[in-house]
Amino acid sequence: MSKSGDGVAGHLAPGVREHLQLGDDARIAMMQRDRWIDYSRAGEVLDRLERLLATPERDRMPCLLLHGERRRSRRPRSQRADHSAQA
Repeated sequence: MSKSGDGVAGHLAPGVREHLQLGDDARIAMMQRDRWIDYSRAGEVLDRLERLLATPERDRMPCLLLHGERRRSRRPRSQRADHSAQA
């Protein structure tokens, strides 16, 4: 089986195809690390949050309400931030 960018690996992004030239241990380590899967809507929310964080302090700060289905996170419960302790 060829490890080149054409044929079997043609469906992979160019940045991922480069990893095919690495040894087995390096490729396995790459697959096992955490990665962010970019969704356009999530990117919009992150941009909005960045703008809110950059807002100069004033008496009436802007806010943002986020709503989503419960228990939809793929992050293990042990790794989730505990925001209740910050209130």
